[in-house]
Amino acid sequence: MKTIICIIIYLFVFFAFGSGLEAQEDRIEKLRKKILENQKIIEQLEERTEEQEEKAGEYAQEIVKKYLEESSVAHETEISAGYDKGFFLQTADGSLKFRLNGYIRYHLFMAESNTRQNNTFQPTETRLDFRMFFTDNWHARLQVNFAGGDLGEANFLADGYIENSSIPGLNLRIGQFITPFSPQLQTYPPDFMVINFTPFILAGGVPFREIGVMAHGWGIPFVENDFLSNHFKYALGVFNGDNFRKVNQNDDVEVIGSIRFHPLGAEEKNVYFHLAAFYNKVDNLVNGAAIRLPAFINPNQFAFANVGADNVADVDGTVTGVDAAVTYWKDNLRFEGEFVWVHQERQGASQLNTYGASGAVSYLFSLGDVNFGRYDHPMGLEPVFRLSYTTIEDQNGDGTGGNGPGLGVQTDVRGQDVWEIVVGAKLHFSKHIRFDFNWVMYDLTENEINDAAVGTNSDRGAGGGLLHSFVFQFLARF
Repeated sequence: MKTIICIIIYLFVFFAFGSGLEAQEDRIEKLRKKILENQKIIEQLEERTEEQEEKAGEYAQEIVKKYLEESSVAHETEISAGYDKGFFLQTADGSLKFRLNGYIRYHLFMAESNTRQNNTFQPTETRLDFRMFFTDNWHARLQVNFAGGDLGEANFLADGYIENSSIPGLNLRIGQFITPFSPQLQTYPPDFMVINFTPFILAGGVPFREIGVMAHGWGIPFVENDFLSNHFKYALGVFNGDNFRKVNQNDDVEVIGSIRFHPLGAEEKNVYFHLAAFYNKVDNLVNGAAIRLPAFINPNQFAFANVGADNVADVDGTVTGVDAAVTYWKDNLRFEGEFVWVHQERQGASQLNTYGASGAVSYLFSLGDVNFGRYDHPMGLEPVFRLSYTTIEDQNGDGTGGNGPGLGVQTDVRGQDVWEIVVGAKLHFSKHIRFDFNWVMYDLTENEINDAAVGTNSDRGAGGGLLHSFVFQFLARF
């Protein structure tokens, strides 16, 4: 009986377990089908997601591309402004640039009491310098002076020219500009070592600012040579030859050429040897045979030449000249030396030779950074010394001049030697503001010209002593 009961219980458990397994297998099969269905759904979602991502990427790329294209067009027409060695406006690609510079120079002239010169404080120069650079090869400049001038004239056009540099080593300039004869005259006025020119610059028909056309550049045009293009600079021009006082009354041609050797290369452009020559035919060059003393407010009052009835101080004929100079301006040391010879063939009068030589040296001592308001400025003190000599030799006359009884024939020009000594200093408050002081001493062969042209109170021809002038300068540049 027990055995039967056990068998029944076993069979019951077996069938119950078997039916449970079958039901479990059914559930597992259903779950497997569900999983397969979900996997298909997931795969479809992934495909759709990939498609959406590709479309989103393509769309983003299109947006970025469109933005960059619009930005590029805007960038090409964008105009920027700022300050870099002057105020400027320029297009983004640099094809057009406009720059504005300028400076003012105020001078206080204090002459010694032994002269008839007045002490004067005045704006000697107030200049605006406009420059335009368009494309890579064209450059235009307009420099206007609103006060003072080369000899005190106001509201005059200093420079106005256009220049092309399409050919390597050959720049062509046409207009009014400073000739390439004297390095002293070619120096930008705020960079003058001494406040005023040497006397020989204002004597003997030395060419200054003229109207003409000039070719200039580094090396030799159409000749490829690294040494020449890095060390040699030339200039050759044809000008109207008005002279810097605009008193030459003809339209003959003046030819000027120069060459410079830069031993340290083009990067050190202020270290060079200079040689130049000119030829000019003049007609009634007023007071072309005169020497002037630039350290006085009215240098023409010291025109040491005959001003008699025949105007023998004027020059009619040909004028030729040579200039040799050396300049070293590197770091804090600066040296300038120059020699000028000018020969004047005067029709119906004696022939004249003008000689001039000068040497100047300065050294900038740094005083460190000094605070003015919000900014620190590098200050410096620069002592300056210059010595120059100027003479006019009358080759055919007796050198006594002809302005009055007993002073020689009317065709003579009285001899005159001028030694110039300048001691001074520059106080650099910053690269934009500077104060200068020059104590100028002239040693003259002749101290007074005549009663009309004002010299000193000494007797005529008596000589002796030094003629003193104290010149102060305030300079502001931008």
